[in-house]
Amino acid sequence: MSSHVGFDEVLTTGWNEALAERLGLYTGEDAVCIQGYKGDPDRRIGLVATFRTPANLGSISDTIKREFGQWDAVHGADVENEDDMAQPITVVAIINAFHPEEVQRVTEAALSKGWISDIEQGDSIVYLTGQAREPGLTAALEKKMKVFCVGHRSCEEWGIKYLASELRREFPMVDVLEVYEDEEPREQRKPKADLKRNDPPSSVHMPEQKRRQEDGVDIDQTPDRP
Repeated sequence: MSSHVGFDEVLTTGWNEALAERLGLYTGEDAVCIQGYKGDPDRRIGLVATFRTPANLGSISDTIKREFGQWDAVHGADVENEDDMAQPITVVAIINAFHPEEVQRVTEAALSKGWISDIEQGDSIVYLTGQAREPGLTAALEKKMKVFCVGHRSCEEWGIKYLASELRREFPMVDVLEVYEDEEPREQRKPKADLKRNDPPSSVHMPEQKRRQEDGVDIDQTPDRP
């Protein structure tokens, strides 16, 4: 990838219209773009949209699992509980950042569109992201959101698979090979030498006279004059 930021922006859990369509969400002008991140006002980090047809938590969880194959964790609901899975969901936020600021921006977007009536009540919102961040998760749960964390690697693999499928569709005579490599472990940095230590210097580079003094050798071997 020549631009990892661009890949994250449109092919992972960011402004990913292809994923939104597969989840059954409105896209284009009917969706809200969450834009601006880390000092870049043009960087798109998420998409907030509502469903084309009514959905509940069970149906959206099944769709998310179908798209990503798994999830790392689900917060704010029990996927094994039928009552939880029957809860109506009206909004999905696909976001590749997870801090209290992003949680607040999601609820503000949903409120501005009339998808929720109270900015503090996000119980009909699913927050779909890669990895959980404790401050963001706390903020989301305080608003009663349902949070699906599918994992950083799963997000990127989704993007690679989608690119591969589009290439095969556009160029049916070309063989497209998908390669998924494990990340190489980073080498640990060696600690810097402590320049403040006052270790005695090596005698190797001492002048001969000083080295003999350090060793307690009498250097005055000049014979006494008669």
